[in-house]
Order: sequence, then C-alpha cells, then structure tokens
Amino acid sequence: MRTRGAALLVLAVALGFAVHGVPQGAGAEVKGAVIVASPSTVAVGDQVRVDLTGWPEGVVTASVCGNAARRGSTDCDQIGGGSVRVPRNGTETLTVDVLAPPVGCPCVIRATTTLGDVVRTAPIAVLGVPTGVDIAPAVGAADASVLHVTSQLRNADVAWPQSWFAAFGGPAYKELVLTMRNTGELPLAGLRVAGRVGRQGTNEGEPVNAVVPVIPAHSTQRVVVPVSLSAPVFGDYSVKGAIYGLAVPVRFVEQTSSEPWAFEIGLPLLLLLVAQLIRVRDRRRRRAEQARIASEGAALAAVIDLGVTAEFPQSSPAVGDPAVGGLESSSYARASMGTVETATPRVARAPVEEALR
Repeated sequence: MRTRGAALLVLAVALGFAVHGVPQGAGAEVKGAVIVASPSTVAVGDQVRVDLTGWPEGVVTASVCGNAARRGSTDCDQIGGGSVRVPRNGTETLTVDVLAPPVGCPCVIRATTTLGDVVRTAPIAVLGVPTGVDIAPAVGAADASVLHVTSQLRNADVAWPQSWFAAFGGPAYKELVLTMRNTGELPLAGLRVAGRVGRQGTNEGEPVNAVVPVIPAHSTQRVVVPVSLSAPVFGDYSVKGAIYGLAVPVRFVEQTSSEPWAFEIGLPLLLLLVAQLIRVRDRRRRRAEQARIASEGAALAAVIDLGVTAEFPQSSPAVGDPAVGGLESSSYARASMGTVETATPRVARAPVEEALR
C-alpha cells in the first residue's frame, strides 16, 4: 500500500509539471518578457527609461551595451546600469544612466534577471560612440586572472594658472594611471576602461572612459586617463571603475583628496591687509583733524588780534627807546583836550657819576 501511494504521488507531481510547466524564475525562459527603451537616441550622460512587461518576479538589471551585446555583459557598461525588483504582475520601470559602453555600437539596452535566465535587448543610438563594431562571441572569454592591474591617481601636469585652481577650490586636474600586465599566452584585445569619479559616499560623478590598446602576451600596457574634478573642489574623492572585455570585469578603486589651502594662508594675510588699511585711514584722519585744529586756532588768534587793535588804536606804549636812553610813552589824545606836547625827560648822567664816586 505504501509503495502504491508513493507511486501515485510521483505521478501527480509529474502531471502537475506537465500541465503548468516549470515555475517562473526557476531557470525557465519567459517568452512574454518585453522591454521598451525611450528615448531611442541619446548621448553620453543622458538617461534612458526602460519599461518591463511580462517579466518574472525578482530583480532585473539593465545597462547600455555595444556590439549589440553579442558577447553578453562583456559588451555592457556596468557602472551606469540600473536595477529594479519586478512584482508579481511582471510590470515595472527603471532608469539607466548612459555611459560609453566598452565597445562601439550598434548599441542596445540589455535587461537580464539575476540568474541570467531571461535576457532581452532593445536597440538605441548613442551619439558620439563609434559604430560598425561586429565582434563575434569568443569560444571562451579570456580569464580575468591573466590580467594584473595596478592603478594610481596623480596630479596632472598642467600649466599656470590652471595648476593653481585647486588651491582656491577651483577645478582639479588629475590622471588615472593604469598599468596592466598580461601573463597569459594570448594577446588581450577589445579591453576598455569605464568608471566614474565623484565625492566619496555619493553616487554622483563624471564618467571616466578609455580604450585599452592590445596587450601582447607576457607584456605590460600602460594607460593614462585624464580625470577632472569640477569646482568647488574640497574633501575626499574616489575613482571607481572596471576593465571590461574579459570573462569577469577587473575592478579598481582609487581615492584622492583636495583642500583649498590658499584660503588658509590667504585669509590671515587678507585680515592683516585690512588691519593695515584701517591704520592708514586712522592716521590720515588724525592728521587731518590736527591740521583742522591748527588752522582754526590760527584763525581765532588773528581774529583776537584784529579785535584788540580796533578797540585800542593808541594804547601801545613804546618802552625802553634806545635812542632816548630812557623810558618813552605817548599820551592819550582825547577829543576834549587839545594837542598835548610832551618832552622826553633827559637825565644828566655826569652828576650822578660824580655822586657815586
């Protein structure tokens, strides 16, 4: 009886799968899954809206791809991609940032589930990206272990005055130096650098892109990528990216910081200059005030002298006239009196000398 019951249970499960099929999201292809990308013509830095319809429940990721995504994620930009969780009704919308794909166009928006069991593409045109790329899928993409990458972020060699901009919080010019060594037996071709530079702790930033020349077997290739930090520049920044074209992208992260040190020195100097200007202004005010007081004092003294002379026109006696040898004084002439003649008294000096002897 137990054997017969187990057989009936197995038969029921088999009939259930035959009627309903494999549950969605468990590895089955969903033939009704559709994506629509809008707008169909974009430029690097724009955004694309991706509408999903008929997708299985779960997380779906979309990104911009070159080479019509013939090699899968190897042809796709993974920095600007977007993800969204699709509900049971199979309909959802997400936004994708348009960054230059690792290879040229024809370009598409490629959407895929987490397990990669459902993949759809929608054609788009990306302005400024080369076209005519047609790279067939390789039998096996190069193993990422054969590529050893070291990264360095250094100051760019720019002329004056650009070299002083960062000291005042202006744009800063850097260089991302990637040293890539191929330890494999075959050359590595079709590699591309894609990333983003921005403030640490944020998802905002400027795109960083570069094409990697062919790296022969057992050789090293060095790529210098210009990086610019938009003003105002202060605090910590990071450059995040990856090298695409291998079976697995090789990622790198570099950090840098910038402080407007000119303000730290310039502010005290500015305060000293302002203090010096205030001192010069105060000195000029004091000198002007002293000159004004002196001028007013001289004018007041002249007025006083003029008033005395006008009130007492004949009151200035002559004292000690050397021509006379004695004292001389003039009588006051009054209107009621006539002219008074005066004679200077003379003292006989000889009798006095005789008496003293």
